[in-house]
Formats: sequence, C-alpha cells, structure tokens
Amino acid sequence: MSAAEVRFHVYKLQPTKGTESVESRLKRIRADQLDKRARRVVQTDIRLDDVVQKTTGTGANKGESRYYLEFVRLRDTHGPGMVSASTPVTGFALGPADYFGEETAGLFLPATGHLLLQFNHFGVKAQAIADYLTAYGTTATGLSGSYEIKPVVDPNVRAKLAKQVQTRRFEVGIDLTKMSAADRQNGLALGEVAKIADSFNGTRVHISISVGHEKQRRLKKVVSALKAAFNFDSEALTSAIVAGRATADGEIEVLDLLEQKLTHMETIQAGLDRRLPQSDRWKALARARSAWQNWL
Repeated sequence: MSAAEVRFHVYKLQPTKGTESVESRLKRIRADQLDKRARRVVQTDIRLDDVVQKTTGTGANKGESRYYLEFVRLRDTHGPGMVSASTPVTGFALGPADYFGEETAGLFLPATGHLLLQFNHFGVKAQAIADYLTAYGTTATGLSGSYEIKPVVDPNVRAKLAKQVQTRRFEVGIDLTKMSAADRQNGLALGEVAKIADSFNGTRVHISISVGHEKQRRLKKVVSALKAAFNFDSEALTSAIVAGRATADGEIEVLDLLEQKLTHMETIQAGLDRRLPQSDRWKALARARSAWQNWL
C-alpha cells in the first residue's frame, strides 16, 4: 500500500467567558452514545467519534494530560468511487443511512488549550470543530456559550512583521462562508466588506493594496488600520500577505502569515482499506507535540 504525506497544524482552542472548559465539553460528548453526537455545522453533519484521555508516562512532558480525538465529517454529497487499471469507476453500495466518512485526528492539551490537528482537505476543519463544540451546548433557550479557535503562527514570522518599517504590498483574501460572528464584528472595515459581498451573494473577497517606489507613498498608516480591522488568526482568511522592508534601504521581504504557521509533516502508511490508521495518525500527533516542544 502507498504512503501519504500528512500535514499537522496547531491551534489555540478556548471557551468564551461563561462557557464550560473544552475538557468538560469533551467529557460530556464522550458520555453520549455515538448516534447522539452528530451536530449540523454549515450544512454538514460533524461528529466526534473518539475521545481518549491519556497521561504521558515518560519524556519531557511526563504527567501531561492529553485528549486524543477523532472527528468525522458525514459527507452525503458526491464522493469517491472504486476503480482499477482494467475497470471503470463505480460507486460503493451505500445504504440510505450510510455516508462517506472523512476523518480528522486531533490532540488536545487542556493545560495550555492547544489543539494539534491533522489537515484533511475533505475532513473537519479547525473552525468547524469550534462551531461543533459550540453547537453541542444548544439548549431550549439557545446556545450556551461558544468556543474560539486560532491558528498558531511561527513566532519568527510575527517578529519579522513587527520589525517592518516600510510596507509595500498588503493582500488579504476572505472566505465569507467561514466567517464567524466575531469576525463580522471585528472592526468596521471587515464588517462593511462582508455586508457588501453579502448583498451580491458573494462568497470570497480579495483586497490588494500596493505602492510605487516614491518615498512619500507609504502604506504604513493604511496597513496599521487594516491590521486593526482584520483578524489574522481567523479561519476565514484564505490569504494574508505583507511585503515590506525592515530598513528603509533593505531588501523587500514577503511574509505569508497563513502559510508560515507552525507545520509538522509525517509520512503515514495506508492500511489494506486504503485509509490512514487512526493509531498511526495519533502517534504522528504525539511526535508533532514533541517537535513543537518550544512553542506549546
């Protein structure tokens, strides 16, 4: 069987004021039967299938409490088929109550609030996980609190951004379908842009500002205003590029605030069913946690 290159990222997952802790909510979900755990998030059913709590017994993180998680997206739209070198593609014999299941493994650290997450293009994304945990608190009178999630960016990138004295180009891409309520309230500029796009039934917005070489034409004030208006940690951002100089006569450096977030790569061997075993993905998450020892 072939191997797959799997990417892992790390996020900060926290409850808003007055909401129960992530650990408490995970335990509550674990106590429910599997058929009671699905929640609808942005027109898709998501479910937390496995919640396994472990305490590390050796190494630098001895005694650390961890929650190994397996989120599943129940995909009921167009999915993959079965094919071979000598036969055409055919569908799977799914029953009326069956779905395509897209898995995403996670590792939650309650002591710091970090969530290490497998990237799966068709699986459960980080913002969907926060929305799922929020939806799990629905009561007869509405939602009981909410959860916020933000990607952890390589600290070196943020340090370089802080040192820029001259900005030449600024680009932001936004996926309006992934904007949270907090995103829409986060600054006048972002909220107004979202309203305009919504009026045209738009789903994506791209903003690009650049200047020439004239010394008097700088983006410093404009960028400062935009930085205050846009949440660079939001899952709604599809791109966030800043190009500038650390000195007036220095080289222009391009910083990608999204692509340069903390990333860990692993090669995982597929099983006989062509899927990546849960146990191997959880082991990869443990290795990612060790690799990020200095950041978490």
